Amino acid sequence: MKKLVLPSLLILFLAFNSSNLLAQDNSTPAEKKAKIEAWHTAYLTTEMKLTSEESQKFWPIYTAYKAELDLLERPRKSIGKTIDQMTDSELKQLIYKELDNELARANIDRKYVEKFLAILAPIKIVRMKKAEKDFKRMVLEQWRDNHK
Repeated sequence: MKKLVLPSLLILFLAFNSSNLLAQDNSTPAEKKAKIEAWHTAYLTTEMKLTSEESQKFWPIYTAYKAELDLLERPRKSIGKTIDQMTDSELKQLIYKELDNELARANIDRKYVEKFLAILAPIKIVRMKKAEKDFKRMVLEQWRDNHK
């Protein structure tokens, strides 16, 4: 029980302050990103019901997992053109690049699921996937609410 107190308190604190998380303020983009990452960490820890021992093993692996996934996103973001500005040839390349990224993402997911299963029960991995989707949805909803 003691092992869940700190993450629970952290998520409660962040939940009460989450209304300001994406609000327009004087925070730099880096500061906002750090706030979101802290909220994300607390949210996943709580939703997955990680013990402190599990957290110590899980977070380094999860960080490496996210770093590999981020590498897949960079080429897409570096195109610098809207799809309306692209030629047919460039659009075809984009389509195939996206398919390649989806395949690479699936391979990364498979590799890291094996690593997660070595330290966590399968239910916690399923909770992680659900919590990631829920977290993205919450952040998007909050962003929409703050930018109406």
